[in-house]
Amino acid sequence: PQWRHYFRSTLAHNTVCVDGADQSAAGGPFMWLRKARTRVLAFDPNPDAGGAQRWLAQHDGYTRQPDPVLHQREVEWNADQSRLTVTDTLHGHRAHEVCVAWHFAPDCTLTAQAQGYHVQAAQATLLMQVQDPTSGTPAGTAGHWTHHRGNPDELLGWHSPRFGQRVPAASLLWHTPIVGTHTVRTHIVILRNAQPKPRDNTT
Repeated sequence: PQWRHYFRSTLAHNTVCVDGADQSAAGGPFMWLRKARTRVLAFDPNPDAGGAQRWLAQHDGYTRQPDPVLHQREVEWNADQSRLTVTDTLHGHRAHEVCVAWHFAPDCTLTAQAQGYHVQAAQATLLMQVQDPTSGTPAGTAGHWTHHRGNPDELLGWHSPRFGQRVPAASLLWHTPIVGTHTVRTHIVILRNAQPKPRDNTT
């Protein structure tokens, strides 16, 4: 049951978890008591020359908390810079603990760098960086990364290719304390694309 709950939880997906809660409330193995409602606020798939494709949406899953929090996510793709920028804005009033989760395929290798994390995959190398206003604040309040992979004593760091099966895979989490409205921006830069294999024209 704990694994089933984890793999359908908010933390097991590439999104933001607030105060360890799920966006939607489960009522059993096959039922949801409350589903987060989503709304697309902006969509620009055809920007001007040199611009970025942009998508902005929000959900109300955390507005059920004592201090309601509205989560907005903006995604921008800049093809000229090979950069994906994910901006998460949490609209609230009080203090909360926020976790931005990123999960990777089992064959990806993560390496910590001074400026973030390198992600090595079969077809590309990525650089992940975070802009967070808490960085550089007094000790104990700054945002920080945690890296998980296949530890049998914890749920994080696993991929489930099918029901009842799990394999080790990297999970990267950015933890940050917030007060009131707060924005965390994640930059994902493609450093290298894999070159296509030459075609074999022999008969």
